Amino acid sequence: MKILFVINPNSGNKKKKKIISIIYKTFSVKDFKIIYWDNLQQDIISLIKDIISDFDTVVAVGGDGTVDVVAQALINTETQLAIIPSGSGNGLARCLGIPMEFKKAIKVLCSGKMISIDTCPVFIFGTP
Repeated sequence: MKILFVINPNSGNKKKKKIISIIYKTFSVKDFKIIYWDNLQQDIISLIKDIISDFDTVVAVGGDGTVDVVAQALINTETQLAIIPSGSGNGLARCLGIPMEFKKAIKVLCSGKMISIDTCPVFIFGTP
């Protein structure tokens, strides 16, 4: 499995150097690439789309905003999305039962199963 990690160092308050260390200890260097997305003005969606064909899975390391941006890059592809939560809320990761600790989240990434989630339009009621 070839994995692309997209790490947003600006999300949450967890130190991202720890996750990088865990990635290097867990995976063979030939099996992954890390994009350190420290400039939020960078068009990360285009960057991911340009190299997506080389990877089976893209891992969003950040909060819900990071997950949203990475997921946008994966629309209409067969590439899997994984999440290592490191934001301040991590709503989607919590809803999916992904552990909040880096080591445990990596363990789930290595041994977990893929599920499909879907989106749908939502009607929001206005103020009467």
